Amino acid sequence: MNKNFTLKFKIHDIFVIAISLLLAIGFLVGILLYNQSFNSKDHRYVNIYHQNQRLDKYTIDLNTLEETQIITLKKEDYPRLINDFVIELDKEKGVRVKEVECYDNTCFKQGWVNMVNLPIVCIPNDVRIVISASLQNSGDIIVYGGSKYEENSY
Repeated sequence: MNKNFTLKFKIHDIFVIAISLLLAIGFLVGILLYNQSFNSKDHRYVNIYHQNQRLDKYTIDLNTLEETQIITLKKEDYPRLINDFVIELDKEKGVRVKEVECYDNTCFKQGWVNMVNLPIVCIPNDVRIVISASLQNSGDIIVYGGSKYEENSY
């Protein structure tokens, strides 16, 4: 039972492999360039949401920061918070949760985030922090069932 196994490529096999490799490389380069365009340093705004409402007074352009900035959401101002919620912003590093009191501290453990549309979420405090590429578009779409003329009781 001695079988001689040889791998023989025909010209069309090599052609298919070469085209597949070129398409894969092109796809990866396209994804990297697309992601780089959204993570450009030109238009990065930090949006902070509490109870799914954007806190407009805390919408900050990361490119205008000269030094590290600390934002504190006070328990007195936002009663749904467990305790004060401290957020740190830096022009180069991005945004992170600096101090928080919640059950598992996942938002704190996430560390610095500098990518567009990668959220930091604290479910117990109902806080979400997102870096967006423009002030108007936070990357969120709200879809309601029913007709557009129907009153929603949310």
